[in-house]
Parts: sequence; C-alpha cells; structure tokens
Amino acid sequence: MTTLAALTTPCLLLEDEKLQANMDRLARRLHERGVSLRPHLKTCKNIEIARRCMESPSGPATVSTLAEAEYFAAGDVRTTPLRQVVTAVSDGALAAEAAASFLSSC
Repeated sequence: MTTLAALTTPCLLLEDEKLQANMDRLARRLHERGVSLRPHLKTCKNIEIARRCMESPSGPATVSTLAEAEYFAAGDVRTTPLRQVVTAVSDGALAAEAAASFLSSC
C-alpha cells in the first residue's frame, strides 16, 4: 500500500464514491431547475474527471486559461467555443513564430 509521503506531487486523490455522489446530486438539482450543466474545468484540471461531469464526452465545458483550453482540447473536449479559442491560439502562435523568424533574419 502506498503512503501519502510516498506519492509524487502534485497528484490528485479522490474518494470515488463521494465524487460520484456529489456529481449525481448536482445533476439532479440542475435537472429539477431545468438548467444545463457547463462545468468549469479549472476545478478538476483532469480529463477523466471532466468527462464524468460533462453532459457528453465532448462538453459543453468552461475553462479559464488558454493552457486549460489546449489541455482539454487535446483530450477531445471539443465544444465549439473551445475549438475556436484553441484554433485562434494556434494561429496566433504560428504567426508570432513567423514574425520572430523574419525579424531575426533582418
């Protein structure tokens, strides 16, 4: 058995039954109120947990940063706004790299 002191950090430790009970309670309360869930993935920062709390494996979901958008998009969380953000970031990074390359050659 692994002890807490032996764990490599950072790491995620969860009590699966409590996690599932909390997600089920949230889903039930939202359903009773006619509200759809769009979880904020900055809380879990984990693709497996994100998939469990989203309505479908691809979303919808909310993120805070471009790094989170890239991480979750790489895990196939592909809601349209997220895809647009990741595409814009990718295009912007390529343009910045091309500009830096051009300027260094001058």
